[in-house]
Amino acid sequence: MYIILIVSYLVLSIFIAYIGRNRKFGFWGFLFCSIFLTPIVGIVAYMASCKKINVVINNDGVE
Repeated sequence: MYIILIVSYLVLSIFIAYIGRNRKFGFWGFLFCSIFLTPIVGIVAYMASCKKINVVINNDGVE
C-alpha cells in the first residue's frame, strides 16, 4: 500500500518537473519543489512562474 503512494508521489513530482522544464525554475527546481514541499505546491509554483525568455543577439554588425 505504501509503495503505491510513494511511487504515485514521485511520478506526479516528475510530471510536474517535466511540464515546468521551460519555466524559470526549470526541471530540477520544480522536481525538488514537488518532492520536498508536495506536488500541490509544485503545481502552484508552476502556475505562478513565468516562461524563460530566450534572447538572441545578432552580432553581425547590421543594425
